[in-house]
Amino acid sequence: VGLYFTYPIMMFPVNTIAETRIWGDDAPKNWKFRTSVVAMTALVAWGVDDFGLFIHFVGSSVCMILGFILPCYFHLKVGGAGLTKWEKH
Repeated sequence: VGLYFTYPIMMFPVNTIAETRIWGDDAPKNWKFRTSVVAMTALVAWGVDDFGLFIHFVGSSVCMILGFILPCYFHLKVGGAGLTKWEKH
């Protein structure tokens, strides 16, 4: 039950970005648009077969990038100028 009530809150950044791109910086806070976005994503998740399998695949890929690739990338970006060639590779 908690997931159903927190999903619109998780969609808040998505709605804010979409409203800004559609209507510009003076985007009105349109509750009809936000409700339709939440309803459309819920219908897609409900209607697509094996949607959970797809979400598991995407989640595992993103977690791998967040856990292994990005820390190394940020380390090289922040302290890369002071590292020797051997330390970079």
